[in-house]
Amino acid sequence: MPGRRQRRRMKGIAVQQGADRQSVLIHPRQPFNFLHTLKFILSPPALLNGRAFAPLMDHFQDGEYRRAIRIDGQAVLYGVSEERNGSVPALRIRVLKGPAGRNISHRVQQTAARQFSAELDLAPFYRMTSSDKVLAKLISRFRGMRIPQAPSVYECVVCAILEQQVNLTFAHQVKRALIETYGEAINFEGRRYNAFPEPQTLARVTPSELRKLQISGPKARYIIGISCAVTEDGLDLDRRGQQHAVHVPDGATFGRDRLVLGHLLQGHRRQPVALRDLPPREAPADHRGEDQG
Repeated sequence: MPGRRQRRRMKGIAVQQGADRQSVLIHPRQPFNFLHTLKFILSPPALLNGRAFAPLMDHFQDGEYRRAIRIDGQAVLYGVSEERNGSVPALRIRVLKGPAGRNISHRVQQTAARQFSAELDLAPFYRMTSSDKVLAKLISRFRGMRIPQAPSVYECVVCAILEQQVNLTFAHQVKRALIETYGEAINFEGRRYNAFPEPQTLARVTPSELRKLQISGPKARYIIGISCAVTEDGLDLDRRGQQHAVHVPDGATFGRDRLVLGHLLQGHRRQPVALRDLPPREAPADHRGEDQG
């Protein structure tokens, strides 16, 4: 029937299709706290001197989280907001601008569910920490908070490289330059939303071009190398399971899947930025090294 809403499940979370087919309502595993998780996604908090950071890609506008991404070579802007039926929160996911269609809607839904870790079951963690007096207080205060993930592991890796051994202000400045120079933008309701650069784009740039953005030579080579590995050698950073070594420029060898960080970020110590964006159970444990760049 036209306009009929459909329900289905996606890896443990309920999904309700909106009548306009450009929005869906997903029901994350409970407990879930949208605002706690959203604070972790948005720009870094203000520094002690009061300096605030302007949004780069993650925006909160009119009560809705908004983000631009590229799907099948096309820019798409989507929004995520909280809806409640009684005390149970749900997430309304909308395609705000860009190509329409069931595939686009489904991909946006998958991306948003990943970002907000909607499928994560917190019950085992809560059981494990219930007897710890310190953790029990934190869990009570932040109940339902998830550690969010980047829309893609590729974005996570590139950002982790950029943020190594520099202060937060400079890291924000360099990321902004990269995103505004090489990321596609969408204009919506008088605002500009930038998507993160595609690996196909960064694979074509030269180290000297990235140096103009104040990215160091070694970091530029790493970024171009991993971009080439994704686009030319078929490196699938988001694929789970099988490990496979991929050779990239500058003599570096990277492992396939999540363990790629153990090789790619060798020589980079500030790894919490990268680990935040990976599923907790799959984050590499050993992140030692010295930056040679």
